Order: sequence, then C-alpha cells, then structure tokens
Amino acid sequence: MGCGEKKAVSYLLNTVSLLLSPEYCLLSPEYCLLRLIHLFISKSMSEITLQINGKTQTCLPATKLPQMLENLGMNPRLVAVEYNGEILHRQYWQNTEIKEGDKLEIVTIVGGG
Repeated sequence: MGCGEKKAVSYLLNTVSLLLSPEYCLLSPEYCLLRLIHLFISKSMSEITLQINGKTQTCLPATKLPQMLENLGMNPRLVAVEYNGEILHRQYWQNTEIKEGDKLEIVTIVGGG
C-alpha cells in the first residue's frame, strides 16, 4: 500500500469513527453512508501531500511550482529547487505541477560578503 492509499484509509477510518460517535448515532444508516462518501471524496480531492525540506506540507492539486513557492512566502527568483532528487532548472518551473508524494528541497539564495 502506497503513501496516498495509507492516508486515504486513515482518513476513512477517522471519518467512520466520527460518524459512530454519540451525536451521530441517532441518524439513519443511509444518511451516515452518504455523509461518509461525501466527506471522503471531498477530502481526497481537496489537497495533496508532499515533502518540502523534509517536512510534510499540503497544497491543492494542479498547483504549479512558482505558485507553491509564493504560497510558502518565498520569492521564486531567490531560490533553487531540487524536485524529486533532481535540480530543476528554472525554465521548467512554470510547467511543473506539484503531485501527491513529491519531494522538494528548496534553498534560499543569500547575498553577502
């Protein structure tokens, strides 16, 4: 089972636990099942998980690399990026879409003397 599958199973089990809690016990089984399906689909489609400098982060699917950098508060002109173990040349950044499980190492360029 891959990382994404483990996350989905974990989320599903947590959602089932929530639906079995006392405040939901009085609801019909049909409602609980429909709510479970809705929560599972909306959560699994709403964000992806990746590693940035060794820390787990999330972002929306189809986020481009420059947007991800800006979301992190970084100036894309002042960083170098290793994308899944390879230095990614700046010319490819605009077309690089962040995917589930990606690993980024971002190094800030610092001037000085």
